Amino acid sequence: MLRIRDEQVQVLRECLVENLEDELFADVKRFFEERYTFLGEARTRAAIRLGIKGAAGYGLTSKRGVAQYVTMMFLTGSHFGENPLYPWARKILVADRHVDEATRAHRLYNGIRRYIRAVRNERKEFVESILLFPESPLPSSSHTATGATVEERLVELLRTIAPAHFNNAGEENVRALVHLGVESAARYRITTGEGLSIHVSLMFLLGTGFDRDPQFPWAAEALAPRAEDDFDSAALRLREAALSFRRHASASSAQTLDTRG
Repeated sequence: MLRIRDEQVQVLRECLVENLEDELFADVKRFFEERYTFLGEARTRAAIRLGIKGAAGYGLTSKRGVAQYVTMMFLTGSHFGENPLYPWARKILVADRHVDEATRAHRLYNGIRRYIRAVRNERKEFVESILLFPESPLPSSSHTATGATVEERLVELLRTIAPAHFNNAGEENVRALVHLGVESAARYRITTGEGLSIHVSLMFLLGTGFDRDPQFPWAAEALAPRAEDDFDSAALRLREAALSFRRHASASSAQTLDTRG
């Protein structure tokens, strides 16, 4: 009788994960070239490993299931399962946990394709979300219509910055994200209209948790507290870091994205 020790099973699992990581790395390098060239191989692989672990946490362990999870992660941020802009993804990951994995992976694949079609530009191309972050200074959320709350002004700002993304998410979900964004900004002493406009806009474009996302290490670096910081100092550093990333992404023209089936 063939006997396989626990240590051997663990080695086999590690080999399978390594092989999957290599395949996903090749996909990311091909379909998310701007992200890969900015991050480099080590950081790209670290993000992929986070995706493999995150997928497993939602019960996605097959090659196809993990591939769809990582694709969505690179499209909408590593913590997309927590993002109120994508309730359909949350449903697949959490509410549909009892459904067989092949069906869930297929639903995620279809959701990704619908998302890409919905947010493509006028030339029917999918572009990096950071390219929608304005190069000129963002209008302060304090300088808009009288009587509107700060969160209402931020909602209208996001509608202006990325109308296709806004319409795809729906106003109610955008409002939920804005509320989370204001709370997140406060942890970095970002409370003025200008600072909130920067922080919440980037959360809208890059995803909730962008400040701890290994795909955007520049965000965590910019937001790290410094002794000389005043209100919004971190937000202004964040804007400069975002613009640097935007310039890198814009070096390549907008490209059509094919998802892996």
